[in-house]
Amino acid sequence: MANIDAELLFCENTTVAASVTSNVIELGHVGNAVTPLLVNVVLTEAMSVGKVDTIKLQSAPAATFAANVVDEITVSTPASVSQAAPAQLAQFYAPIKYGNKYVRLVMAASAPQGSTLSGGKLTAWLGDAPRFAQ
Repeated sequence: MANIDAELLFCENTTVAASVTSNVIELGHVGNAVTPLLVNVVLTEAMSVGKVDTIKLQSAPAATFAANVVDEITVSTPASVSQAAPAQLAQFYAPIKYGNKYVRLVMAASAPQGSTLSGGKLTAWLGDAPRFAQ
């Protein structure tokens, strides 16, 4: 069993900006997880102007993310998801480079030309992958 941070929160009600870097979560195990971890990103407060465009999961061997940072996966928020109300922006499995025990998210947002981002709060966490009968 992996040794993982107790809260598993990347961020909680963090204000949307052009670039948001989350807190770091220590996975505590440098091998493959027994159960895949699921990344969840939710817009908990509606955007007034602009939208969250991408969510990138990064890993590194050190909590400082000073060197050997790996961009594990980048997902785009679906165009069909209205960000004018709270919404689930992304949910994906977390592939982690073997040997990297720290992870974080980098989220990018944009506003229409001539406008400034306004509104929006993000909450993101790691969870267990759903289990299906086999």
